Amino acid sequence: MLVTFDCYGTLLDPAPVGAALATIAGRASVAPHAAAAAYSIWESRLMFGDGFLPFEDLLEEVLRRCDMDLRAGDCFSSGAADLRRAYEQLAPYPDVVPTLDRLHASGMRLGVVSNTSRPLLDAHRRALAGLIDLSA
Repeated sequence: MLVTFDCYGTLLDPAPVGAALATIAGRASVAPHAAAAAYSIWESRLMFGDGFLPFEDLLEEVLRRCDMDLRAGDCFSSGAADLRRAYEQLAPYPDVVPTLDRLHASGMRLGVVSNTSRPLLDAHRRALAGLIDLSA
């Protein structure tokens, strides 16, 4: 049996992404909650819109639109590398690895489905103690 999971917010704690976004917002004198709301809205609109965008392109376009909506010049766009680094630092929630270990030990194959880039997904698979059998 194959059990699949979403990666962000399900297996991995997205807190570093929120913290990086709040730091970028502070540089732009934008309230962190306003930045988080704009980011979430644009991420959803672009991710589930008409065409597919590779993760890096999606991230850059979301930040560009945050700049527009929040009248932040290019502050959010110029923070793209900081946000990418935050995604690289995501770690599993405390109960995730033991739970995946039990599922794997019981004979289940485990998969992760995500719209992220392959290098990020590979890093996240390593963070999940190598318990993920396949990813897409």
